[in-house]
Amino acid sequence: MGGVSACAPMLVEPDPQVQDPEAQSDLSARVQQLWEAQRPADSAETHFALAEAHARYGDTDRAIEEYTLALTYDASSPLIFAKLAEEYAKKNQFTLAMDYAEKARALDPKQREVWSLIGNIALQLNQWKEAETAFLRALQMEPDHEESAALLIQIYSETSAFKKADQIGSAFLKRTPESPLILYLLGRISETQNRFDSAVKHYSKALILRPGFSAAALSLAGVYDALGKSVAAKTVLERSFEANPDAKIGTFLANDYLKHQQMDQALSTLKTVALLDPEDLSVGLKIGLIHVHQQRWDEAEKVLKGLATKVPESDKIHFYLGSVYREQKRYQEALIAFENVKKESQLFEDARLFQTQIYRVQGKEDVAQSTLERAIASMPESPLLR
Repeated sequence: MGGVSACAPMLVEPDPQVQDPEAQSDLSARVQQLWEAQRPADSAETHFALAEAHARYGDTDRAIEEYTLALTYDASSPLIFAKLAEEYAKKNQFTLAMDYAEKARALDPKQREVWSLIGNIALQLNQWKEAETAFLRALQMEPDHEESAALLIQIYSETSAFKKADQIGSAFLKRTPESPLILYLLGRISETQNRFDSAVKHYSKALILRPGFSAAALSLAGVYDALGKSVAAKTVLERSFEANPDAKIGTFLANDYLKHQQMDQALSTLKTVALLDPEDLSVGLKIGLIHVHQQRWDEAEKVLKGLATKVPESDKIHFYLGSVYREQKRYQEALIAFENVKKESQLFEDARLFQTQIYRVQGKEDVAQSTLERAIASMPESPLLR
């Protein structure tokens, strides 16, 4: 591209470890301070370099401001227009982003990057035809550009133009036969058309090229399941999870292990899933329940107490924590945990019955009876409480 060089100097090298938005903002401010201190001569290059630094640190507004200033010195640079399009796209201002991308295209229509950018923005605007045209042009300029081929295949798949999708994918593989992504997408097309042998062939090759390709593994396992080959499906997922642990595959495997009472395998898999997706508290609950099943009361208590601090409103967690305390004969703590189970819960009746039993074990028959009567009064239709 003409005008500003894509290799314009950076003022501060970004730290790839910095992920926190506030920290990024502080670093972006530091970039601005350094620029002010150095006071380089105003030019397209200096404003472009500052914009690049802000963009790398995630400060989109400052990046836009500096790219715009760069344009005042060099309004003929397709690179600056393209960069502005990228920044506005980050702000989900896709119409404005498209305006800048089109200006970049008008200035230099022979750049594959600009056509790819136009295609991606067009997809966000649901402009399927425009996206198709853009990605076709991108492939004409760079036939080995995988992303353009992949997105074009997906466009054709979404619009049921499977023959065109297959043609794009096959042509790409003739030039670049070892593309797991394109193989996977061709597998999806074959599966959609119930050409299962072809789907298995494409998914399997994708996994050979990229062991642990989770999407391909899940799709191949799904085809095997549809063909009644459940053992082959499970083997595919186990191999993929071993090569590249994935939360979705791990959860599927853990559920299958639990279904077949393979508790140790389920526990090991769920512990890995918990590390991959710590926000999925249902995984922690399953781990706690496996400990309960195996009567590892201390481990169960530790897991369930941790979950209770994160989700204090969970009736399931309180109920199972109460059950652990009950087994440990820590009756007072069990009574409190069971009391936390709300009336709306399906576990309410069991919780009140366990409370009643604990009071009777303690020789508190009057309290046991009053607890039961209060439960019946709140749920008179319950056959379990009567």
